[in-house]
Amino acid sequence: MKKPRVIPQIVGELGSFSECFGNAAHQKGIDESEANELLELVPADIKHSACFLDRLTGLWRYDFGLPFDGLPGGQIGLGTHMFVPIEYILSVLCTAKRRLNESKLFLFLQRLSEAEKHYDVLAEFMPVIRLPDSVKTEFEVAGYGRGNHTIDWLLYPPNSPRVLLDVKRRVLDLFIMYDDFTRGRLVPDSKMQAPTHDVNLLFRSLENKFRKCETHDPLQGVWIYTSIKQESTKLRNAFDNLDSSRIHFAVLGDWKEDVYVIAREELDANLIASLFGRTVSDRFIIGSLNH
Repeated sequence: MKKPRVIPQIVGELGSFSECFGNAAHQKGIDESEANELLELVPADIKHSACFLDRLTGLWRYDFGLPFDGLPGGQIGLGTHMFVPIEYILSVLCTAKRRLNESKLFLFLQRLSEAEKHYDVLAEFMPVIRLPDSVKTEFEVAGYGRGNHTIDWLLYPPNSPRVLLDVKRRVLDLFIMYDDFTRGRLVPDSKMQAPTHDVNLLFRSLENKFRKCETHDPLQGVWIYTSIKQESTKLRNAFDNLDSSRIHFAVLGDWKEDVYVIAREELDANLIASLFGRTVSDRFIIGSLNH
């Protein structure tokens, strides 16, 4: 049995991927037959990865992914992007099997097997894992972005405008903050400090992916997975500086059921959150909650 590439102090029990995957499926109420069908979708390299119980979180994780390289200060980033909770891949595969046609499922599984991109590919499914069954979807849609750009998701909520959504995982801000700590530029104290990074980094390259759409049909937005809290005023200012005809809303979200939504004044943030089966909270920001 493979040993995980992580410090021994946080490793509890070891297990095979197949065993841990089956246990996670059982806990989610998935019957054995369906669990086996999902396991058959798992690319071989992932299926052979090491699995361990994380003593710190109580989560079963599998070891698949590469360290971040070329970070500020010459750092190499090791972390949870390499040691993924097995419940995440289970949830994603359940959703992919239900939402994707055969050809797109095949291409998705190919991308999932690339260690360097593995967590990013999983993250693309964050917005839709809690999506109500009544909302139909298309994945990696062409013809809605500028030039040859594809957009990750097109949603068809009943009795509501279509929703065009791109998903981005942002980790650079976390390593910039860590570099500030290690170099003494940011001193931790008893209060949570606002990050010192440029909030505009969250939105880089996104604005140019969308065409202009003044009618809000489709509603065009971005789902951003970021590892640190954002200062609410700076976040709002960065969003307001985007072209309002291209990006109508932004969601800060992860695997949990709550999100933070920033939207144009004429839009209801709570309604946007509910389209994804989520609730609005201030977990992702520092400062007052904007509705």
